[in-house]
Amino acid sequence: MISNNQRKLIRQLRMKKYRDSSALFIAEGAKIIADMLLKGIKAHTLFCTEQGIADLNSHGVSSLSNVTPTDIAEMKEITEMVHATSVLAIFHKPAENIIEADYLSKLLNGPTDTLVLALDDIQDPGNMGTIIRIADWFGIHNILLSPTCADPYGPKAVQASMGAIARAEVTQANLVEFFQSLNRNIPIYGTVLEGENIYKSSLSQNGIILMGNEGHGLSKEIINSLTHRLLIPPFPENATITSESLNVAAATAVVLSEFRRR
Repeated sequence: MISNNQRKLIRQLRMKKYRDSSALFIAEGAKIIADMLLKGIKAHTLFCTEQGIADLNSHGVSSLSNVTPTDIAEMKEITEMVHATSVLAIFHKPAENIIEADYLSKLLNGPTDTLVLALDDIQDPGNMGTIIRIADWFGIHNILLSPTCADPYGPKAVQASMGAIARAEVTQANLVEFFQSLNRNIPIYGTVLEGENIYKSSLSQNGIILMGNEGHGLSKEIINSLTHRLLIPPFPENATITSESLNVAAATAVVLSEFRRR
């Protein structure tokens, strides 16, 4: 049975200030929670129905601790999903990942095809989680966030990431200052309206890919940090009537796919 204090904590963790102060966050769904447990992210409390325990077992989680048994009626009271899942978890946030400029410079100058994703002022938590999931699909796990980005550990972002947040190495940084501190031969790519057609551009195996705000794109200040300006063109290229722009998550998928295709 879920206690009143546990209910209160779950409600509080819907808000960023409590996630920050407690270093805890919420996840829902057996697959997402199993991914986190198998990755070694520590569970503060698991709220499981009998079916939830079976679901976690089916996803490879053989042993569970810190479990509060619940029934489906209780799950409906604590979920924000349309249909209550069989398991909800409160997790401890991983220790803050800090990517130092020197480390990143060495990483990006190394022999492997290392790409880093940087996000500037992404506001929608659904976009944030989807972008993390897309980055995971393309094998990109180092992600830099500007201070104004949506919280990647918010419930909607975690849900949209479908467990990919467990494999992401997320660092918050002043991107302009961070880029200025990097080795100058590291390429920084970003999409802008006056950019070069990405399908005709020369793309490196190593570098930073920068994606901007849903409504305004990259800020003028940060555009000056770019070494390469790219454009995702509509088809046909001379089309006069087309959608105004791509959703930032869709644009991220196009850009990362093109880099990996090369």
